[in-house]
Amino acid sequence: MIHHQNSMKKWAAPIGFCLTAFLLSSFFVPAVSADELSDDTPASTGNVELIETGNVLNPDALINAGSATDDETTISPMRVTATTDELELQPTWQNPAYVSRTSSSGMMSRASVVSSVCTTKNYKVITKVGGEAGSGYVYQCWSGKGTYTSSTAFPTYGGGVTAVCPGNNKGQIYYRATWGGSWFWSLVRGPVSTNSTCYSFAAQMMYRSIRLNS
Repeated sequence: MIHHQNSMKKWAAPIGFCLTAFLLSSFFVPAVSADELSDDTPASTGNVELIETGNVLNPDALINAGSATDDETTISPMRVTATTDELELQPTWQNPAYVSRTSSSGMMSRASVVSSVCTTKNYKVITKVGGEAGSGYVYQCWSGKGTYTSSTAFPTYGGGVTAVCPGNNKGQIYYRATWGGSWFWSLVRGPVSTNSTCYSFAAQMMYRSIRLNS
């Protein structure tokens, strides 16, 4: 009888430990990064390409133009028409397939006189750099047809996407607020005939997909 009780005590501790570990594992599931691809993330198709990145030299043409009535939700784009000047773009990187005077990496030489190859034929995403007003704006310039998706969100450099300028394209981005939340497709915008017609966001965004002319 004593031997039987000792055997029961011998197995009770391991069984209790395993049961506790199982219950804890059911409650603590590893979190998935919000920037990782999910099942509902659009797949890459077609030939959408990044052709240029750089700085916006006259962001006042965009941010001081005024806006129409918000026609989407509070965190979605509303129309802005830059009525002052065309956006002035200063390239910092260019896709070698679209320009001749670059290095193989596309980086600009200090001695080079570089002209932008980003025109009204291209779709531009304008991103605010930093968290303070007036700290600067950068752009990414896209071309092609289809959908391009990144495994992580494109960098916002401490700011966020503030506007898209579709140019002669019909396009949209897959975006969310920089502080988190759900991902959405923005409304399809364009085509328009000028770089001055852009669509701004009521709050700063991050994006990981772009769909053009599909």
